[in-house]
Amino acid sequence: MQDSSDDYLRFVERLDAHCDAVARRHPDRLACAPGCASCCHRQLTVFEIEAEVIRRWMRAQGGLGPFDSDIGAEQGGPLLLLATKEEPCAFLDAAGRCRIYPVRPVICRTHGLPLAIPDENGGSRGDCCPLNFREGMDELSNADFLSLETVNTVLTALNRAFVRSDDPAGGVRVELRALAAQAVCTTG
Repeated sequence: MQDSSDDYLRFVERLDAHCDAVARRHPDRLACAPGCASCCHRQLTVFEIEAEVIRRWMRAQGGLGPFDSDIGAEQGGPLLLLATKEEPCAFLDAAGRCRIYPVRPVICRTHGLPLAIPDENGGSRGDCCPLNFREGMDELSNADFLSLETVNTVLTALNRAFVRSDDPAGGVRVELRALAAQAVCTTG
C-alpha cells in the first residue's frame, strides 16, 4: 500500500518546479537567498503530513543537534529586514538559514513568490514579498503566479488522506516550535 506522504512529496516536487521556473524567468527580481529570513519570523503551524515528513527526514539525518535561535548581525549572520517582531522559526540557525530546508513546509517553499490570493469579490489579487519584484508585478505573466487557493486545497486534501480524517479543515496542525523541540528531545 502506498503511503499518502508519497503524494505529498510529488506535490512538493511540482511546487518546487514552479518556483524554480519563476526564479529562472526573473533572476534579477528575486531577493530570496540563504540567510534572508525575515519571512521566517513567525510562529507557523503545519499539517500533520508535513510534520511527519520533517520528522522522518530528521531521523534519517540522525537529528539536528541543539538549536541556537539567536539570529542577527551581531552573531555574524545577515542583517535582516524584519517584517514582524515575532521570534524566529525554531528551525533557523544563527546565520538565518533553515535547518530543514530540503523538507521545509509548503508555506516556506512558496512564500515571497508571486501568489494569486482570492479576494472578497470572487477574483484574485497578486502578492509577493516586498523585497521581490520591487518595481512591481506588471511584467509577470499568469504562469508566474501560484494559486494560493489551489495550493491550500490540495495540501488540505493530502493531509486529510494522511490522517484519515473527514475534517474539512484538514485536521489538527502542528507548531514548528513543538516539532523542533521534539528534535532536541530525541537528539539532545
